[in-house]
Amino acid sequence: MHRPTAWHVTHWSDDPFSLGAYSALLPGGRPAHRANLGACLDGRLVLAGEACNPRAPAMTHGAWDDGLRAAELALRAGARRVIVIGAGCAGLAAARRLREQGVDCVVLEARERVGGRTHSIRLG
Repeated sequence: MHRPTAWHVTHWSDDPFSLGAYSALLPGGRPAHRANLGACLDGRLVLAGEACNPRAPAMTHGAWDDGLRAAELALRAGARRVIVIGAGCAGLAAARRLREQGVDCVVLEARERVGGRTHSIRLG
């Protein structure tokens, strides 16, 4: 039998940046609620991430895809300068797409690393 050489347990409730945030819907919640959360506000602000993705919530690829969705909204609106808040999967996807299209884009991140709630550590 193979035994792990090391392990790591995360505690989101202790994380000063996420403060235990999860993206679960309350009973009765529907995918449309997630789509509404990611709707463009006042033609200028878009929330993005796995919580806004009705097809892949709570998944890293859902966050990435939702970042691309947010970037497309900015591009369709004719944005020439964008501030992306957060260097998690959604923020990195949005920034990459925007820069590919020549948009002046700055990413602001509170942590000392990229990845948001997704990160790698060395074990063993």
